[in-house]
Amino acid sequence: MIWDDIRVFLAIYRTGAIRDAAQRLTMDQTTVTRRLNNLEKTLDCKLFLRTQDGYILTPAGINALDSAERMERDAVSFKRLSEGVNSELCGDVVLATTDTLAVDFILPALKILREKYPNIRVSVKTSTRILDLSRREADIAVRTLRPEQGDLIVRRLTEWEVGLYATQEYLDKYGMPVVGTHFAGHEVAIYQKGITSRQGATLVGESRKEAKIAAELDSSFMLSTFICSGLALGELPDYQATLYPELIRLWPEKKRKKNYEVWLVMHTDSAQTARVRAVVNVIAEVFEQK
Repeated sequence: MIWDDIRVFLAIYRTGAIRDAAQRLTMDQTTVTRRLNNLEKTLDCKLFLRTQDGYILTPAGINALDSAERMERDAVSFKRLSEGVNSELCGDVVLATTDTLAVDFILPALKILREKYPNIRVSVKTSTRILDLSRREADIAVRTLRPEQGDLIVRRLTEWEVGLYATQEYLDKYGMPVVGTHFAGHEVAIYQKGITSRQGATLVGESRKEAKIAAELDSSFMLSTFICSGLALGELPDYQATLYPELIRLWPEKKRKKNYEVWLVMHTDSAQTARVRAVVNVIAEVFEQK
């Protein structure tokens, strides 16, 4: 049984399609299909059923899944450990984060990295989806949620209060919101459902039941950009007011109950690699300076 065939099996399971699996693995569709056929021939069973909703596991495929994922974890761990002996500051590092943290912190860190370590190449993935470091979807993650997996090294980089913000342009048009009126006569910007678990029916503890929802956005960058454009008021971490002087904090005495936390996460095996440690150290320095 060849490891590349197992990779194909897992990619089809996770994407539900030959084409998407091929894109994920940077293979052509013919190769993916051939490797799947080889694996099914070796195991003497069908692993997938092809349906209108895509490829789904057969009972035999379900039985094979745990073993395949265990092989994947072992392969990733082996590769990381082998890389750990390399003390040279060169090679590729994949970093996952949100779009706002990428713009405000990671890009300044990359500028420093290029000057200090020109042979380290950093690929940045920005998404609200939390990537799986154990499967090496990324080497490092800078997240706003603390992960719970036991094989990860987790470090809190910083935390900020979350306040209510608007611009002077917005206030000139709508006026200052009044505590106790539930944002009546005001337009607010919030996240789309499912983007964050921290968003409730309030803004900084004040019910927003009378507010007009101006926009439901799918990223922190779009939320802050929308508010900075004067189109609505909304919750933002207070560091953004230092970066974007057009932001005005409303009701300074009120804040969201849960602070905005930023966590740096990496797999225990990745921590042994010199280039990963170098990237981590520069990112931490940038957050400390901010």
